[in-house]
Amino acid sequence: TSSADSFPAGFQQVDPAVKAILATMQSTIASLRTSQAALADLDPISEDLVIGIAQGLEKQRWMLEAELDAG
Repeated sequence: TSSADSFPAGFQQVDPAVKAILATMQSTIASLRTSQAALADLDPISEDLVIGIAQGLEKQRWMLEAELDAG
């Protein structure tokens, strides 16, 4: 049920591949933040789990962006 775009098949150049991964990560983070907001008043434990997942993914996204900018 993922709404993420499919990754192109075959060999990919580094910069476009990283940009595609970053776009998918950003989409996933946005979805997690929407879920977090929906859980805020319903289930604080699930909300905390979603926050933790989003934080880890945001850290990885930031590190990938920094690597792309450094290259």
